[in-house]
Amino acid sequence: MGIVVSEAAAEMASVADLGGFMGTGDKISNKAEEVAGKAKEALGDATDDRSLEAEGKADQTEAHAKQAGENVKDALREASQAVKGDDRR
Repeated sequence: MGIVVSEAAAEMASVADLGGFMGTGDKISNKAEEVAGKAKEALGDATDDRSLEAEGKADQTEAHAKQAGENVKDALREASQAVKGDDRR
């Protein structure tokens, strides 16, 4: 379980790298959901609770999908700003 906590701390420390667009709050929320899913998966593995482990994996998958959506929005926003000549990227 200590490894999961260390990984979670490292991932939360990387939140600063998530970008500065309007969706930063969503990105932080998605990262928190991913970390919680990892913890849930590890707890399920440690207690031999396959249901909890599967739920943790599902939480991670959902968080990754949401993050992918945020990345697409950021890319579209950057492309739009580049076309407009807006340097506030």
